[in-house]
Amino acid sequence: MDLTWLVGGAAVVAVVIVAWMASRRGPRVIDTPGAGAGASSDDAAPAGAAGTWSYVGDVLAERGADGFLEAGGDAIEKAVFDEFGDLSEQPGASTMIADAAEVAIPAILADGRATVDLPALPTPVGPRSFRREFDLPWLERSVIDIGCIDTREFLEWRGADRRVVAIGAWLDWRIREETGQWTAGRTDLVLSLAGAARTAVAQVDSGAAARVEFTGLVADPDKPAFDLACDIDSVTVDAAVRALDAPVRGGER
Repeated sequence: MDLTWLVGGAAVVAVVIVAWMASRRGPRVIDTPGAGAGASSDDAAPAGAAGTWSYVGDVLAERGADGFLEAGGDAIEKAVFDEFGDLSEQPGASTMIADAAEVAIPAILADGRATVDLPALPTPVGPRSFRREFDLPWLERSVIDIGCIDTREFLEWRGADRRVVAIGAWLDWRIREETGQWTAGRTDLVLSLAGAARTAVAQVDSGAAARVEFTGLVADPDKPAFDLACDIDSVTVDAAVRALDAPVRGGER
């Protein structure tokens, strides 16, 4: 029996695999030292950074973090920004948030959630406390949005099976070829395609073909919604894996 994966209506229904909930350990609390302890002489905002909320990602990049951790750090900083405003010129603030992000992001990925606790965060009106719990769905959506990643990149980051990654990349390609639109950064669309890729490969592994069918998808809000329907079998999966592993030409797979 074929599998039909259907998303209807003008808005895409986000599909998130949340298997971590069943075995999730208790939330971690990410504590950082008070103001001054995390400060660095290198913490002054670089030219052009003042007035933005991207500086924590810059700090993490300078430490050698990958783009996913940078995006997660930017998302935590955005949460701080929403509460206290721009802190990029506050001595030590960016370093404190970056320190917290380096521990919080892996904790969220491992446990499903974590609490960031900044008890003496420097602000223009003096030290203030910031404490907030972040969970995995929030992190996934934030990384897709801020990191502007597509389905293949999302599935690779989440450690999906190589065949699932390949089908995710194939779905990205199908949309790009058929509509000229890109999935990168489109949170609901990427999550839906990732869920469809996981489910389709599981169906193929069970010995049946899978049908992925979407209606009313939106990748570019300035362009009309579109539909996508395709059948996936073991031959499709094998071909997608070969394409994924093929040498990159012209900057695209």
